[in-house]
Amino acid sequence: MRARGGMASLMPSLLLAMLLAAAAWPAAAASLLPPVAWPEAAAAGATKAVGNVVGFFKRPSRQSLRQYIEELEERLVELEVTRDALLENVRQMRGTQRNAATTNRDQALEIQQLRADYMEKQRKAVQKAVQNARKEQKEIDRVGFEAEKAEALRELEERLLEAKKKAMEELEEELEAVHRQRMEAMKAKFVKALEEAEAKLEATLLKAEKEKEAMLKASDTEQAKSRKSLQKAEAEKEAALNASDTARAKERKALVTAFTAKERSLKERIAKLDKEILQLKVAAEQGGRAMPSTPSTPLRKPTSGAIAGATAASRAWPTGNVSK
Repeated sequence: MRARGGMASLMPSLLLAMLLAAAAWPAAAASLLPPVAWPEAAAAGATKAVGNVVGFFKRPSRQSLRQYIEELEERLVELEVTRDALLENVRQMRGTQRNAATTNRDQALEIQQLRADYMEKQRKAVQKAVQNARKEQKEIDRVGFEAEKAEALRELEERLLEAKKKAMEELEEELEAVHRQRMEAMKAKFVKALEEAEAKLEATLLKAEKEKEAMLKASDTEQAKSRKSLQKAEAEKEAALNASDTARAKERKALVTAFTAKERSLKERIAKLDKEILQLKVAAEQGGRAMPSTPSTPLRKPTSGAIAGATAASRAWPTGNVSK
């Protein structure tokens, strides 16, 4: 853009110089200089170059800029040819007009030198315009390169996105395949572990069943032993109870026998006392005429031992009928 601005600021003076050169220079050169090999196409070329310059600024493009640079280069070549011709003309004039008047010669040489200087300035201006145009071309090329670079980057990004998408799809497929393989491997491993666990469980259950049967057999043996022990204890208990009952029966029988004998003795004594009392009553009724006979067995006061024995016998005496 700097080159475009510098060239735009230079264009008015360049256009004016080229127009003046195209319009005034051929006629002035024809009136002042002797007939030489003058390039008549220079004016037409300059006019065409000016038109192309104006057209370039009306419709700037890369193609028009290249065409403008080519025309400027052609114009530069033409100006260099014209300069060489003018210098050659100056040399010829210096060689052929040595005898002319000094004023006319000096004037002609001065005009020729001025025209040569003017052509040199024009050449430099055109050369500078060419340089500016080339800079502008480089800028346009750079901008175009940036645009092409951006386009290439965009295409590259699209390709990269497509490649990335494709790679992601392939990666997902590979991951899915790997996941499927891993799941199948884990499934097989799990099934194998499950089968091993089932086998171990069956072995453990079989062992537990065997141990249970052994424990049941041992328990049955222990229970049989316990039953035998209980039966033995029951038998011993029965025997002890029977022995105790027998002893109690014997004791009871002895007590009954003793009580019966005591009772018989007491009844006999009571009967004897009743008989003596009856005799006393009869004697009392008769007025004491008949004295009672003295009892053969005097009455004795019962001792404490006899009373205790009778009390124990009464406590041990069974209720109800006693079978002898």
